[in-house]
Amino acid sequence: NEKTKLFVTTFDRSTGVAETVIHKLYKNTRSVKRVSFRHGLDLPAAFLLARTLELRTGQSVVMEVLHEDESYAVELTPGEKERVEVPAGSFEAVPLDLRVRLLAGGEEEDEAQPSFRSMRIWITSRDRLPVKLEAEASVGHVYAELVSVQH
Repeated sequence: NEKTKLFVTTFDRSTGVAETVIHKLYKNTRSVKRVSFRHGLDLPAAFLLARTLELRTGQSVVMEVLHEDESYAVELTPGEKERVEVPAGSFEAVPLDLRVRLLAGGEEEDEAQPSFRSMRIWITSRDRLPVKLEAEASVGHVYAELVSVQH
């Protein structure tokens, strides 16, 4: 609560520029950053798109994802369906392995480390719900599991 930030990103597809306005509510300040992109998505849009993709095992897709003022290539590779047990129940799910790399000046790879070195998300086969997440982050390991579902 003490360090709340609000990020608003707008994509101008005609010029290929995304503008991110960062409001630091705790300081009452505002900054604007612009980044060039070709097909860029913000994090929520990329996550929603990943849920809808019908990929075959081993078939990868790469998305350009913008976060703050950086552009990343995110490669998604599905694995074999498996049964996943989480507090919300037992689900048939497809694990998606994510590889992230920072893009600099087009498609050149930068040596900087992304926030997540590796990530795996399990998406249910039927409803396409994310039920489990495991990630190796710069601060340690992150785990998340679906606790409940209401229809």
